[in-house]
Amino acid sequence: MARRAVRLPARLSNANSIHLRQVGTIMGWGLVGFVISRFNLPLAYWVDAASYGASLLAVASLPPVAIAPGVTPTAHTRGALASGFFSL
Repeated sequence: MARRAVRLPARLSNANSIHLRQVGTIMGWGLVGFVISRFNLPLAYWVDAASYGASLLAVASLPPVAIAPGVTPTAHTRGALASGFFSL
C-alpha cells in the first residue's frame, strides 16, 4: 500500500522540529547518564562513536540532488560552499 505524502504548514513543521530537538537533547543526556552509571564511560564513548558512524553512513547513502535544468554550478557557488565549510 502506497503512503500519501503529507505536507505540513511551515509553522507546524518548524514547531515539530524544535520539539523533537528539545526532546532529543533531554533524552540524550538521560540516556548517557544511564549508560555511564549502569555500564562504564568507555562504552558511552563507543556508543557515541557508533552513532556518529551511522550518521555518516546515512548521509553517504543519500542520492545526489538533481540540479534544475539550465542551471550550472559556477565558481561563485563553489566558493560559497567552501566558505560555508570553513565557517564551521
